[in-house]
Amino acid sequence: SDESPKDFFDRDAVKRKALDILFSPAIQKAVVIIGERRAGKTSKLRLLLNKCRSEKGFIVFEVPWQIIQSAADFYRAFLHEMEKILRPEATPHISDVEVRDASAFWYAYQARKKELADKTVVVGIDEFDSILKQCAEADDEEWKKVYSTVYRLSDEPGVKVIVAMVRHPNTVEPL
Repeated sequence: SDESPKDFFDRDAVKRKALDILFSPAIQKAVVIIGERRAGKTSKLRLLLNKCRSEKGFIVFEVPWQIIQSAADFYRAFLHEMEKILRPEATPHISDVEVRDASAFWYAYQARKKELADKTVVVGIDEFDSILKQCAEADDEEWKKVYSTVYRLSDEPGVKVIVAMVRHPNTVEPL
């Protein structure tokens, strides 16, 4: 069951705080799951996403990190996943989603979001650090575009973002 404390490695307080953020319309923050490799971040992400899927009023999707090499890839993947929720019978292939820059992404996003005005959109992004690294390898500005898009999404009314990323053992914990 998704309520089992062992799914969260006996971290009930962490799980409750994450769910409070997700279920509270007054709290507009992203939930960031940080841990070392193989610590269960993806399991925690899926647990939270599944809990949201089981609640009324939530639209939940994940952005597939494996295919993202640029900001344009992120925009296309995000909108494609959103489109699959809105129109499952007519979803175009991801390569048919044409969005090349941030302004076109936000325009397309706002048009789709209007269709979900009464729902909370929950976006799961696993391996966020890998996305940023892959984008930086292509062009140093690309990771900044993806990061700022996700940051802005987390401030959007009616949107909750859950991000999982690696904390390397020799790095400082974020404040």
